[in-house]
Amino acid sequence: MYGELDADGEYYEDICLSYRLGNKWLDPEDIGSNINSYYRDASIALSPDGEQLFIYKDKNGGDIYESFKDDNLWTPAIKLYGEVN
Repeated sequence: MYGELDADGEYYEDICLSYRLGNKWLDPEDIGSNINSYYRDASIALSPDGEQLFIYKDKNGGDIYESFKDDNLWTPAIKLYGEVN
């Protein structure tokens, strides 16, 4: 799937992390399987404190999910509750 085009001729998205070391950004790395899936996964917002990540996943027509930073790992993405989606 990675690097292959979808039926519309577009690439699937995944979320990556990059860290800044001094004045230089390090190479991006995959955020992990707790967040990235077989579907399109796109970050749409990060809380000001950097501890909560909002994610769009196109699974089942598209919904908004959230994940929380736990030490240096992100928790599995959970679909937002209520009339948001």
